[in-house]
Order: sequence, then structure tokens, then C-alpha cells
Amino acid sequence: MPMRTHTCGELRSSDIKSESTLCGWVNAFRDQGKGLVFIDIRDRTGLTQAVFDQEDCDTDVMELARSLRREDVVQITGRVDPRAGGTNPKLDTGEIEVRGTALTVFSRSNNPPILPDDNEAAKMAEEVRLRHRYIDLRRPTMQRTLQMRHDLMALTREYFHNLGFLEIETPLLIKSTPEGARDFVVPSRIYPGKWYALPQSPQIFKQILMIAGCDRYIQICKCLRDEDPRADRQAEFTQIDLELSFVDRDEVIKIMTGFIRRVFKQLLDLDLGQIPKVPWQLAIDKWGVDRPDMRFELHLQDISEVAAKTDFKVFQSALAKDRGVVKAIRIPNSAEALTRMRSGTNSSTERECRATTSSATLNVAVQRPVVAKSAKGRSWLTSPAALVSRRWRPSVLPFGSVMDSSTGTASDGATWSRPRSRPARWAVSPGR
Repeated sequence: MPMRTHTCGELRSSDIKSESTLCGWVNAFRDQGKGLVFIDIRDRTGLTQAVFDQEDCDTDVMELARSLRREDVVQITGRVDPRAGGTNPKLDTGEIEVRGTALTVFSRSNNPPILPDDNEAAKMAEEVRLRHRYIDLRRPTMQRTLQMRHDLMALTREYFHNLGFLEIETPLLIKSTPEGARDFVVPSRIYPGKWYALPQSPQIFKQILMIAGCDRYIQICKCLRDEDPRADRQAEFTQIDLELSFVDRDEVIKIMTGFIRRVFKQLLDLDLGQIPKVPWQLAIDKWGVDRPDMRFELHLQDISEVAAKTDFKVFQSALAKDRGVVKAIRIPNSAEALTRMRSGTNSSTERECRATTSSATLNVAVQRPVVAKSAKGRSWLTSPAALVSRRWRPSVLPFGSVMDSSTGTASDGATWSRPRSRPARWAVSPGR
């Protein structure tokens, strides 16, 4: 006889009047003191409420049920009944409850240092969660993440198998080869003074496989790189690695587009539709990167003509280079959200920053950040105020006002003063 007949997230109203045996962790316990004990039993599939009633149970079973505490591991057997008091819409199993008649305790838990609860996790430092990882992984969010990763791996293998790809494992202990990062090394016991390297990627191996006639290769592989952590990089990560022979660019795009669409549809029930193709130059011009997030609709705007009228050295040095350009992001109607504006500013002119310098008058649309971009790189600034000349470069620029460069007074009464500690900048103080 199996140790369990159902998982804790499986029972539905169609199972009413049947016998069920569940195994899992005690998620909550409530002793009503009237001969009733309620136990919420949990596994990775969900949660089910079990009820122990002294009219249906032996005395020793009731005493055992009253002794249960959070995270005890138990087995509960009983009849599936409609949930007393009505359906709980928050649970997939909210229509039913199990009227317990037998109870086995597999393992008693000490008072857990943390609870596998998503609300509690939000209040914890990540270091605390990692220290007690075996408990943290019981949380519903973590369980869903592990399930989705499994589903993604299964989908990947199925998709590429149907296209004739071979899944081939490549070695983990290899000879060190020049790549983009430092290798992790493993000393050899058999050959003192020598070592193996761990692969940063299977690059050489998959090229060998292509030469060897394995014209379609795939591997869900580990990559290990001894480099500093970054937002999108860590020492150990997993990648879907593939290589093809006898194909052109359009066929590669077709295969990978189909894969991405399948992933989003099957895992997230999201139909991406036709994925657009964007020429490289257009992507660079509009987003500044060749892998743009096309949901970001605040495209880069070329302000080289305006920037050329300033004496700001960052702009001038960028424009002096071959194909140098100055670009900015324009964010309409967002002055209050992106700047430290004073109360009482004329709202009808918040979208435009007008500043008069000794050399020219500039009408600058609200934009942040401003980027001075050349063919070799770009320099990011933190404020649209950088479009004003180097002499008049306040940290906060009032919107809807015109500054008199000779007196340091704005048209709306704001005054400009030079801070003692930073003589090269101007600061704004509210007008009376």
C-alpha cells in the first residue's frame, strides 16, 4: 500500500466520500478545545485542511493530534468531506477537508529558526534565509520557482529533440583555454603541480562536435567563471547551449523564435505573437543597446545640435570624435517625479526647462539621464541641468523660469547662490 494516495494540493470536490492518505509538513494547527483539532498539512503541491474530531477518533489519535507543532512531518488518513463552514476561495483544495481517523508522526521539529512563509521571508535578510536554506526552500514561492525551472528544462529538451538536436554532455575537467574570464582550477592528485580547469562554456567542445558530424547539438550545461559578481553574472550559472551546422541566419532566428514563443505560451500562458526583427543600427540608435527591452518606449533622442551650443566639455569632447553624438531620454510630463521641484512652480511650463546662458538660450525638454555618446563609449550624467553651460550648472534647475546670467536671479523670483564648498556649481533657493 502506498504511503500516500494523494498530494496535499490534489483533492477536489470530486473526491468527496473517498478515503485519502496525505503526507507532508504541519503548516498550522488549531486546537479548538471542544474536541476538535484542525491541522493544515502542506507539501510542494499545496495545502489541505484536516480535522480530528474526538467523536470519530480514538483517544490516542486525538492526543497525538493535539501535540503537533509547526513543521512536524506527518501522515494523515481520513475521509474526504465537504468543508464545514463553506469554501475557502484562497485554496485550490478549499472545497473539501479530510476528517482524520489515523495519524502517524514521522519526525518532530524543534522550534524552527525561520518559517517557510512568503510574508515572513519579505522581512528577513537574505543571509538569514540562506543560512537556513532547507527551510527557505519549503516556501510556496521557492517551490513554484523550482517547478518552473523543471518545466523549462523538460520543455527545452522536448522542443529541440523534435527538431533533431542531440543532447550531448561535455567534460567538466578540461585544459585551461584563453577566454573572457579567469578559470576555476582543480589540482590533480595523480599529477602533482598540475591542475584541471573548469569550463567557462563548452565552446571548444561544441565546435569539435560540429566538425565530427553532430550537426545539431544542445546541452543544458554548467558554466563556471572566476569573476566578480554582477547583476547578470555569478561564479556558477546554467545556460542552454546549442550549435548548428549547415544553416543560415534566418533558420537560426526561426528556431530560436519558436522556442521563445513556446516557453512563454506553455509556462506563462502568454502569446507573444510575431516577434519583430530589428536591424542592429536601429536598435543602437533608439535604445543604445543591441538587445533592447522593447517595452521601454522612451527612445534616445539626438540632441547634438543643442549640445553643440554649450561649452560643456563632456559634450564637446564627444562631438569632436568621429561619428560622436549626444543623446538624451525625454520623459514627458514627469518633472515632479524626476526632479526636486519647489512648490508653486507654474505647472503649465513644467515640461520645459528654459535657461539662458551668456552664450545662447536653450529650450531643453525634460530628460534624465542625459548621455554623451561617442563611437567608443558614452558618459552618463544625472541631471538635465548639464545642458546648461559650465558656468551655470545648478544641481537643481527650476522649471518654467528664465535665469538672468548677469544677476543669478530667475524670472519667478528664485535666486541663485554659489555654495562655499563647491565654487563651480550654483544652487537654487526659493524666491519670496
